[in-house]
Amino acid sequence: MVRRMSAAPAFSIVIPVYNVERYIGDCLKSLVRQGLQDVEIICVDDGSTDGTSLILSDYASRYENIKIIRHERNRSALQARKTGVMAATGHYILFVDGDDMLAPNGLVILHDLVQKSAADIIQFSVDVISEGPQHDRKAITDFIGDFEGRIAGDEILSACFDRREYSFTMWNKAYRSEVCKKAFRDIVDTYLNLAEDALSFFFIAFHAQSFISVKTDPVYLYRWGSGITSSGYDNLARFAHLCAQATVPDLIEKFLARRNASPADFAACRRLEDYLLQGCISVWLNELPEAAGARAFDLLIDAWGADRVLTVLAKQYDEYDLIGRRALGAGALTSQDRSVKRIGVHYIRIRNGGVERVISLLIPIWIHQGYEVVLITDEEPSLDDYAVPECTTRVVIPPTHNAGLNNRADRVAALRAAVAEHQIDALVHCSGSSPYLTLDLLSVKTLGIPVVVSLHETFCTTLVHRTREYLYRPNTLRLADCVTVLSRVDAAYYGILDVRTVFIPNPMDAELLEMSPAPLAGNIIVWVGRISPERQPSHALDIMAQVVRSVPDAKLLIVGKGELEQYKRELEAQVEQLGLADNVVFLGYFKNPRPIYQMASVFLSTSSMESYGMALLEGCLSGLPGVVYDHPQLELLRSGRGIIAVRQGDRTAAAKAITTLLRDPQLRRGLGRDARDVAKQLQNESNVPARWKCVFDELSDAEGQHSAKKVEQDDLRAMLSAIISYYGVGFTIQQSPSPPMGGPPVPVGVGQGSSPGQPSGGDLMIEPSKLREMHEILLRVNGTLRPLRAIWHRALPLRRVVARLRGRI
Repeated sequence: MVRRMSAAPAFSIVIPVYNVERYIGDCLKSLVRQGLQDVEIICVDDGSTDGTSLILSDYASRYENIKIIRHERNRSALQARKTGVMAATGHYILFVDGDDMLAPNGLVILHDLVQKSAADIIQFSVDVISEGPQHDRKAITDFIGDFEGRIAGDEILSACFDRREYSFTMWNKAYRSEVCKKAFRDIVDTYLNLAEDALSFFFIAFHAQSFISVKTDPVYLYRWGSGITSSGYDNLARFAHLCAQATVPDLIEKFLARRNASPADFAACRRLEDYLLQGCISVWLNELPEAAGARAFDLLIDAWGADRVLTVLAKQYDEYDLIGRRALGAGALTSQDRSVKRIGVHYIRIRNGGVERVISLLIPIWIHQGYEVVLITDEEPSLDDYAVPECTTRVVIPPTHNAGLNNRADRVAALRAAVAEHQIDALVHCSGSSPYLTLDLLSVKTLGIPVVVSLHETFCTTLVHRTREYLYRPNTLRLADCVTVLSRVDAAYYGILDVRTVFIPNPMDAELLEMSPAPLAGNIIVWVGRISPERQPSHALDIMAQVVRSVPDAKLLIVGKGELEQYKRELEAQVEQLGLADNVVFLGYFKNPRPIYQMASVFLSTSSMESYGMALLEGCLSGLPGVVYDHPQLELLRSGRGIIAVRQGDRTAAAKAITTLLRDPQLRRGLGRDARDVAKQLQNESNVPARWKCVFDELSDAEGQHSAKKVEQDDLRAMLSAIISYYGVGFTIQQSPSPPMGGPPVPVGVGQGSSPGQPSGGDLMIEPSKLREMHEILLRVNGTLRPLRAIWHRALPLRRVVARLRGRI
């Protein structure tokens, strides 16, 4: 046995104690039975209310090296440790929690280490005694790590908090007394029972000049499963306590500022902040009951601030559906009561596409109504951009495509800065299919700014790719203050699912509305759109190959361009293969395609997905009869006039229709007049400016309640027909050994992964015949379709929807 050899003991053991009567006896017993007696034991009773104090008094009466200091009230583990450190007289200080122990010869092992190294911080080995599952024990040992070696100077702090080479746990280390006391003097008195290790060790590591970690026989016996940090956070009160850790990085940052610390020290503080906040977010998402999600999100924002919460969400998480569901209804997302004077509108770009064209037409409408407009894009201005009024402010933020973790965080910061700096009163977000829509919504709404999501794709588009986004999209859209859609069918669908939805058709160019109809004099077919797989221009080439057999001088004008050069080369090769070099012309991109419409006699659309058909509408207004792949939800197709709709992918039927129109001028002119009448009627009845004005006027009603409307049978029939049609496209692709050239990309299937934030789409794989069965079932549902809404709220896989509905009708 090694006995005390000097006035100052070799070690001071500080034990913060609070209501641990079940364990404190074992703890003290392990200390007084050590092979080294050159030690003082300082027990700081932090206002215990159970039998802990009696046990401490008993041991102190029997062992002269046990010293008891009592706090009259509970002041937290941090303050108890500080009290003990200030009273310590040993050369080195250890911290032992009241529910842990030292191994029988732990101090002898540690004494030998001190004699050999004499470092400011000495890390030793521990053994974990788990009172829970074995995976909990492994989690602790993994957190502690297995670092072995020496570190000096500023690297001590960085290695722990920035590079995480070893952990900040206080109880598996011994500290030189002078360094430890200096650190605790710098710690501001505050109540802290969580993350006190992180705070204390940061200050110690800041002052230390030498660190050594040695693998030894276990010195410390850590009991996992008995303390506050291992008992779960399954209610709001405990979660609020967890969020109080936010004070730790704030205290450290203020200290570093006073000391004019290095950038590396501040970086270490930020990494610690991310770590602590990530733990809070993980509990919010995975442990709390879902009913507590909204209030817990408010607690997160209150404690950490929206900027920090959103940054960590952007860097560490892509479970956007879960994030949206948990945040829905939070007070932090309530829009401020303010009149809308300045509108922000966001999209990827403002060139070469239908959405871009629509935005370029909406901005002048809004400005004419007296609003100021800020255009926010992910891409820099281009010479190909559609024209917008000069008074429009342009802001560019980091893009979403191929967004890395840091890019996501930069995007969140840039979007929030744009909204705040330009004093935007309402944001119209036009990237409804973005996987980062949830992040964008949270970024803006936590500023108190309302968001209108303007959907430019139909509700069933995602069925082609068969991802679960089809089921989860409504959860994200409920975060928005309003959602605008391009058809009555989409409005009915989202209205059923409790999304506040308004049907607003796209505006049209005023010059096109006044333009004379095309003469329809030649055998020219026009195809307009972005050259991309989902638009299926290769189908147009196949159709044209059949048309020229009957009308040899027919020509197909393809207007538009794409981003994929390889795909364009494949189309050019297809033209050569089909012998269509004299019949097909790639005209490229036109900002104003009106002259092209005047040359044509038939408009052709082969798109696999269509939400409104902007190019088709322009063609109809030009008096062109249309031949299109069917999209049951399209407003232009609802009347059945002026446009011949064929089944998706039926190139033979499309070719026959075009041939008939080219051969029959009277039929062509009659359908052209009908198409123009239908398009003009849609525009006249829409009153697009008035509908948008109504949306902005109502945004100030933050407490407004949305009630589902009765769904018309025609809308319901079109809704289910669209589901079957779009799902059929995806199902056909899935069954093909390789995707047909020009078809939509092969969608994600089971085991292939998914897009960011979206699970694999395997649960959506059911036969189209089952969808038809669901169609018939839903047509028998009356009222507001409550059964369907209940199912979608829980995001059940489609193959379970049929069985659930059958049992409820």
